[in-house]
Amino acid sequence: MILQACEAVREEIIETFDSCLTLKPQRKDIICSWMEIHHVHLVTLLGNFWEKFGVDLNPYETLSMVDFAYTYHNKQRKFGVREDSLWNGFLILCNAYSRKIHSQITPLILGVLENESHV
Repeated sequence: MILQACEAVREEIIETFDSCLTLKPQRKDIICSWMEIHHVHLVTLLGNFWEKFGVDLNPYETLSMVDFAYTYHNKQRKFGVREDSLWNGFLILCNAYSRKIHSQITPLILGVLENESHV
């Protein structure tokens, strides 16, 4: 799935950030450059994927995207990067996951309740 490719890019970004901060002097300029190029590309790629296929993803696949966005956001915060579009995407994914899981579980619960009412 696309998340495997995105995870590889995410880890490369985080490793680069780590390396830049261990240098003397710290190379925050490189972090900014990577954010402008690779991060924007990654977030755009995920957004486009969600727009095309989000409706068709099952709850587990949606939850995988939620986990990816949350982990990536937290790793960025470790480096002092604050990026609203990623956090907003995370919130959208959480809401989508909630709707998907409820749409699957509600008919099951109603079926159980209906069967119990006939007993």
